[in-house]
Amino acid sequence: MSKKFCESCGTEIDDKDTYCSKCGRPLHLVYGEPNNKVTNDNNMIGVIGFITSIVNLLLCCGSLSIVPIILCGIGIAKSKRADGEGKIMSIIGLILAIIALLVFVFTVIFPLIFAVPLIPIFGEIFEEMSY
Repeated sequence: MSKKFCESCGTEIDDKDTYCSKCGRPLHLVYGEPNNKVTNDNNMIGVIGFITSIVNLLLCCGSLSIVPIILCGIGIAKSKRADGEGKIMSIIGLILAIIALLVFVFTVIFPLIFAVPLIPIFGEIFEEMSY
């Protein structure tokens, strides 16, 4: 009978084991030679989302906040597969991107929406004051 090895870390395992005694991952049994290659499932998308959200907030580019929001959302979802790596960074990036979006909405969009109807009124007031 062939030896069985953990697919994740390559440790030899017993038939009755359901989790690897070394890395703790659920076992997906592989027969044959051990896989000594340890997988590194880092969460680079979460890191990129975090960095873009910081740049977005510092440069006041709230109109582009959708990019880090999407990247951080993917980073949060991917962190489940990467043993939670990058989850906190993705959550912080998501919060920063939402803050940048809200700052953009309150400083650019709302004034445009609410100030445009007031321009004729202010124009008449300034004309009357100039006489």
